[in-house]
Amino acid sequence: MWGWYGVGTRKDVPKGECGVAHYKGTWVWVTPDGIDGLTRLALAVRDIATQDAYARRPPPPTVYKYTYKDGRIDTLEVMTRPDPDSPKPSSPVSRNDFYDPIQTQIQLGGRR
Repeated sequence: MWGWYGVGTRKDVPKGECGVAHYKGTWVWVTPDGIDGLTRLALAVRDIATQDAYARRPPPPTVYKYTYKDGRIDTLEVMTRPDPDSPKPSSPVSRNDFYDPIQTQIQLGGRR
């Protein structure tokens, strides 16, 4: 076992595992002691996968401020500012109808 999950061959999979999967010759499994770790991983993956794409905004436009001295550029200052004419981001999509089977299992206490 590597922490909350195990990795090995098919003959290494213990009896009483809660979940098992394989790809080619590599098998992975979770025993009842590892359910908490698997749940935390699944929730983290779900949070990453369902981030609101509308929350990401493009960077504000870049503005250059030139200071002249004796008819020549003395300093150049780079600034960013919001563009008042840029389109406003639309409101985020509501996820009220998002079904989360993992959270449902947690709320039901793992009952099947």
